[in-house]
Amino acid sequence: IGGQVGEAVGGETGALIGSLVGGAAPSVAGNVGRAGVRYAYSDVGRPDAPQIAAASERAGITPTPGMLGNKSVQDLEASLQRKPGSAQRIQEARDLARQQMVASVNRVADARGGTMDNPAVIGDVAAQTARDTAADLSARASAAQQRLMDRIGPDTPVPVQGVLERGYGLMTDPTVSVPTAEAIDRRVTGQLVPRLNRDASGQLVYDASGSPTTPYAAVRSFRSDLGRSFDHGATPPATKELYGPVTAAMERTAVDQGVPLQDFRNVQARTRQIEGRGGINEELRAVGDREPQLAYNYLFKGGEKNPERLAAFEAATAGDPRLGDVMGSHLRVLNDETLANNAPGAVNFANRIENMHPDALDVVAGSPQAAQRLRDVAVTARASHRPTQQGGAGNMAMDVA
Repeated sequence: IGGQVGEAVGGETGALIGSLVGGAAPSVAGNVGRAGVRYAYSDVGRPDAPQIAAASERAGITPTPGMLGNKSVQDLEASLQRKPGSAQRIQEARDLARQQMVASVNRVADARGGTMDNPAVIGDVAAQTARDTAADLSARASAAQQRLMDRIGPDTPVPVQGVLERGYGLMTDPTVSVPTAEAIDRRVTGQLVPRLNRDASGQLVYDASGSPTTPYAAVRSFRSDLGRSFDHGATPPATKELYGPVTAAMERTAVDQGVPLQDFRNVQARTRQIEGRGGINEELRAVGDREPQLAYNYLFKGGEKNPERLAAFEAATAGDPRLGDVMGSHLRVLNDETLANNAPGAVNFANRIENMHPDALDVVAGSPQAAQRLRDVAVTARASHRPTQQGGAGNMAMDVA
């Protein structure tokens, strides 16, 4: 059959179609590479045939002539698919290309460790991983703060005159709004003053400089609560004016107790990185606090355009085997929703990969090399797609089936 078709068509096109139908060579790309494609398709190939051939070769996909040829070759391939004798060969070649695309994506998913194929299940695992990681990071931050406090001493007196002066100054400043002044009053007179050190008779205890003092543990608690209120928008912005004097007082006390200033600042910076506004745990809770399907959508459907979501999840959960399982499983779902899903699947896969932010694709794939394989599959998948056309036999969906 292949020889008869090739002879009837004639020229390079006939040889190519003939080899396909006859089964002698599934594609020119698989036999002679890009140089052969340039030669064999010099008159009948699409302009990007060499690039398609190279991508399909890297991805382990055998393209059909219609994926490399121009419209005349594509139409001829479609016509042969409707003829007795050649139809089976054409369909087998198309099926093979589709199966190889699916297998190529699954190899990336396997390498990533994906074992799931249901979005809600993936979202459930992702959310649990996020919650576990956030809890672990919070515990580490708390442990570091506790070790620092043990070095300084929880009962070590911290001079807070500077904090009080700043607070009372803001309360009486005519440029400060009444709600802000009241908020500062609640912080200073309602929270800090009751924590001041007093003697047995109830009188304030002053240090050598004449400043009232507060135990280090109480000041730390006051500062932490103040910081959380900023992060959650529960305190007027002007209240942040208290944060600097509190931090300065704690730093001076730490240094007086023999703790290097950089040690103190490193612990505070790490705590802010984990617990602060825009910190690691805020990103993790955005996943962990959602229902499974919504967690999946947030991480992947949203993350494909907002790669910082995926990047934060990857950075925080690095080393947890569930990370690879979640990412690889998402690839399986993507495969099932597109390439394995009949007519529009190939072009849908190409659209998803091409529209995905490059950084997001790198995270999902696990490496730049794996991401390139997915791009190669996308190039080949797009080449396999042809819009529905009107012809003598009616509408024909030309995507690889």
